[in-house]
Amino acid sequence: MKPVAQLVDSPENGDCFRACVASILELDPHALPNVGDPAVRGGRYFISVMNEALAPWNMQLMYTANEQCYWEMPVFIWSIRSPKYEGKTHAVVVTCDFKREKPWQVAWDPSPYRDEPGREAFYAKPVAAYFFVVVDPRALVQREAQ
Repeated sequence: MKPVAQLVDSPENGDCFRACVASILELDPHALPNVGDPAVRGGRYFISVMNEALAPWNMQLMYTANEQCYWEMPVFIWSIRSPKYEGKTHAVVVTCDFKREKPWQVAWDPSPYRDEPGREAFYAKPVAAYFFVVVDPRALVQREAQ
């Protein structure tokens, strides 16, 4: 993972989710749509828009909500209640390692306010989790064979 800071800090069209995806996949954030921007989504659900962008990498994002946010995956994205904008959510990168006392830890918060005191309290109660899945495993095998 290569941490990418969010480029847009706004309750209307922030790009924390794009920054998290770019961080995990080690991409330039400009290679992905800012799904936090309603104009980019065009009335569509933000995951659908991001999944279209992830198609060339043979990946999609899946999600689950509330108490099912704790995945036994090395890295994924949590949606938490925004520490800065009431009624909004914020995305952070999470790692899981059962060798640690606290298995789930925020590995990267793309917000420019990441170091403000009290943010950890918001990390304690995720509202959704987003994880990557390979769309067609056969394509991975074919790509490696080339």
